[in-house]
Amino acid sequence: MVNVHALTEDERAQMLYNHARRAQPQKIRKRLKPFPPAVASNGAFIPETARRLGDPLFTAKLAFTEARLTRLV
Repeated sequence: MVNVHALTEDERAQMLYNHARRAQPQKIRKRLKPFPPAVASNGAFIPETARRLGDPLFTAKLAFTEARLTRLV
């Protein structure tokens, strides 16, 4: 069992990057690239957030702005 709240921001950002890298096309990965640190620093971040941002169906109509991604978390 992993205590998500014990993960560092870098580890959470890496988790997000890994999910996006595995499933998202390069075009979407480039749009997401500036945001992992902001998303990972949010205290409400959970692995489900990373999974959803790695899902092309979930991100198809998602606005890629820091404010929107922060609200999503």
